[in-house]
Amino acid sequence: MNNGIERLGKGVFYQCLALDTIVLPNSVVDAGTYTFYGCKVLKHLVLSNQLTAIGENLCNGCAALETIIIPATVQTIGQKAFYDCKKLKFITCEAQTPPACGTTIFGNVDKSTPLYVPAAKINDYKAADQWKDFLDIRPIGDIYRVTFVDWDGTELYAEYVDGGNAATAPADPTRTGYSFIGWDKAFDNVTEYMTVTAQYKINRFEVQFLNWNDTVLKIDSVDWHSAAVAPENPTREGYSFTSWNKKFDDITANLVVKAQFTINYYDVFFLDYDGSILKQQSVKYNTKATAPTSPKREGYTFKGWSGEIAKVVDRVFAVAQYEPNAPTYNNTITYKDKDGGIVGSEGVNITLPIAPIYAGYTFIGWMTVEGDPAEGITIQAVYKDDSATSMEQTNDPSQAPHKILRDENVYIIRGDHTYTLTGAEVK
Repeated sequence: MNNGIERLGKGVFYQCLALDTIVLPNSVVDAGTYTFYGCKVLKHLVLSNQLTAIGENLCNGCAALETIIIPATVQTIGQKAFYDCKKLKFITCEAQTPPACGTTIFGNVDKSTPLYVPAAKINDYKAADQWKDFLDIRPIGDIYRVTFVDWDGTELYAEYVDGGNAATAPADPTRTGYSFIGWDKAFDNVTEYMTVTAQYKINRFEVQFLNWNDTVLKIDSVDWHSAAVAPENPTREGYSFTSWNKKFDDITANLVVKAQFTINYYDVFFLDYDGSILKQQSVKYNTKATAPTSPKREGYTFKGWSGEIAKVVDRVFAVAQYEPNAPTYNNTITYKDKDGGIVGSEGVNITLPIAPIYAGYTFIGWMTVEGDPAEGITIQAVYKDDSATSMEQTNDPSQAPHKILRDENVYIIRGDHTYTLTGAEVK
């Protein structure tokens, strides 16, 4: 209950079944009436040391109440204030003068319960109405106050304990982000006034860092409200690390953090034979690039692209591949005589024509003088100057040479003379 409250209304906690322990701050001067009436699970009650009166039926029916300490300032106690508090272990009244009592304030309370009062006033209590009913009245000097406080000094519970006996601790307190681990001192043999403080350890949490395939990269043990330390950014073939999927700068629970990636894109350049760019494309990792329309090159046939474009895993320069076209041949062969005149013009696979016969010259053979297959081939008759030859050139058509086959040899007949293909006269 917060400090600053001065008065409690009538029956404010009437029959509250969740109330186990309550400490009234010392700012309270009036605890009200019927305030804790019927609070059957209330075990521990510490009253304000500013009270001058305890209202009627304050704790009537608090069947679990174990101890009650009446401050020295109390002068009157209303009727049935502690009626039916059957589990009281002891009662302490610090007032120097026994407070005036209403009817049956301790009705149904075991009168053998120890009653602690100021040592000098024991006889006064033994003579006072209703106080005298207690069979075991002891001096307060024989007991000690044990106060249980939380980590920040907040009082959790207090009780008076007979010297040499053990105090009863309250329920384990809680603290956000921490675990209760016990009390800072023993209280099983109380011989003095003492304060017992709750001890805690900070909670630690496990932070797992996972790769994209759930492989554990690191496990970090982190204090409550502290930051985890991530491992080095992981790698993944064909992908780039972008971030972690969760924040881990303020840990309050166990956490699993997973690496996030984006797929890479790679540039694919389609180049012609001369290095000119036909197409540029950005392609997702491990997917196929789309080639442009097959290019054309004069005199060549396109055969495909160099480089791997079916599954792109890096930058690619795909170059157009060509094969030269088969040459176009002119199958014409032109035969020329000594003076450049055309002797014949036929296809490639032909029988050599008859070389013209010239007086004073001997035919040696045919020699290619122009050899471009695309334009045709020109073959020139070659002669040796031979002044001794009897063969003479003539323009007489009857003397024109012609070719005959004799004795499986080819001969040239000109007029009355017969010659071999080399120009030698046959005798």
